[in-house]
Amino acid sequence: MGTTVATGTFFVYGLSALFVAIGTYEIMFFVAGILLPLIAVLWILAYPKLVKGKTEIVEEAVQVSNESPTKSKIGGLWISIIVLAFFAVVNNLVKDGLTTWVPMILKETYSLPDFVSILLTLLLPVLAIFGTSVAVMLHKKIKNFIMLSVVLFLISALFIGLVIVCLPTGWFVVTLGSFGLVSCLMSGVNNVITSMAPLYWKEKVNSGLLAGILNGFCYLGSTLSSYGLGVVADVGGWDAVFWLLFGLCVLAFLLGAGYVIVNKIRIKRDKK
Repeated sequence: MGTTVATGTFFVYGLSALFVAIGTYEIMFFVAGILLPLIAVLWILAYPKLVKGKTEIVEEAVQVSNESPTKSKIGGLWISIIVLAFFAVVNNLVKDGLTTWVPMILKETYSLPDFVSILLTLLLPVLAIFGTSVAVMLHKKIKNFIMLSVVLFLISALFIGLVIVCLPTGWFVVTLGSFGLVSCLMSGVNNVITSMAPLYWKEKVNSGLLAGILNGFCYLGSTLSSYGLGVVADVGGWDAVFWLLFGLCVLAFLLGAGYVIVNKIRIKRDKK
């Protein structure tokens, strides 16, 4: 589930680079417009066969997911959910900000042709596909979702700091590699927020409702990245953009680390 967006982004950027290279970027809009209804029809036709023989399992899952969460179920989680909602905004602001603006950054900073900038940006969704695996692997060691996200934000901040150092030096490979690794790590955080946490907490809160709410905050971050980062770049240049992204990752790290520490102190106090 966590790899689909990255895979779709990979094909979108690949086709976009191809159409820009041949001088007809408008074709991309026709491709997207044609594929959307075709996939919708394919899904409508295939769905009955896909769920054939699994009706009882589906009905049982729907019944469980539709149960109204009680105060006792969600009471101990509401602070964690608020923290994850903040993480969702920061995560998608950084993740989608890179995906949206890296072609422009590569073009303006390294004077690359449009299609080359877009083609090189394919590195981001390719590495983002592995972000889900990174999150799942780390979760075997770090069970707390807040702490897991904190670790990923900290490492992302370090790589964004590396971009700030390398961008003016012309170290193109290091800059692009850092972009890719940040995209991978942020994809991991996104999977924690929208998939792993809601599914693991399904006994305490309606997983569909929680995933929908957290996804809403993800889209808020995506919207801010599309409009806000462009404004920041116009005012202060790309250095200002990366300092902003660095600051947001550090802020998420500090907030999450503070929450984890306070929560551990509270648990020890309650035990006493």
